[in-house]
Amino acid sequence: MSLPCRLAAICLLVSAAVCRAEQSPAAITSPDGKFVFQFVEPDEGAVIGRWKIVEKEKGKTVWKSPDDANVTWVRGTQCLWSPDSMQFALNYQAGSRYEVTQIYRFDGKTFVALPSFESLLAARLDEIKGRQLRELVAKLPPSFSEKE
Repeated sequence: MSLPCRLAAICLLVSAAVCRAEQSPAAITSPDGKFVFQFVEPDEGAVIGRWKIVEKEKGKTVWKSPDDANVTWVRGTQCLWSPDSMQFALNYQAGSRYEVTQIYRFDGKTFVALPSFESLLAARLDEIKGRQLRELVAKLPPSFSEKE
């Protein structure tokens, strides 16, 4: 293969990869087929898209992604439906922070966020750290001046 042909082939491969990277993420249908989790392309000139859930039968939007999930990393967002299609887990990178997971439950009209794992875990971790600190202090010799 001649050099120009090889360069043309490389250009085609690179452009195909770039085009594939820019495609909208695939929609994710709930197990019962009632809902579709889908990406909404940003308006022209905007860089931020969003996610929504549409009730297939009526075409009605029943949920829109929270603002902190609507950042440039929105294409990396993942959705996992519960087997009964009444809940889903949303995993996304919130701003420049680490990834977060939020659970939503259908209340008959929309999907409502359940309590955050972060707050539940943080309280439990604080409780464990406090207990461990008390145990360490209890092991200090009575003569330790800073025990209080």
